[in-house]
Amino acid sequence: MTEAAGCSWHEHAVAARKALDLLGYPVRMEECLPGEPGGASCGMSDQMHALAYYAALRALADHHLGHVTDEPTLDALADIYHEAACNLQGTCRA
Repeated sequence: MTEAAGCSWHEHAVAARKALDLLGYPVRMEECLPGEPGGASCGMSDQMHALAYYAALRALADHHLGHVTDEPTLDALADIYHEAACNLQGTCRA
């Protein structure tokens, strides 16, 4: 995976960390990205942080979406996941 949407891995990591915070799941080590005051103690790269934060966001979303039971919403969610996967893989058809 390369840097996406014209953003650096650092920008992705910061944005994902902010998203987790907005959802009520703040990252306790707020200054552990490279270049931040606590970054030297962590040792993980910006890319590793971004991927970990995105994994946490996905787990959170999957958990909450798992409570959805009505069929039209489930179908819409399946379409959204399919489109997102296609876009990430570059396999979507116009």
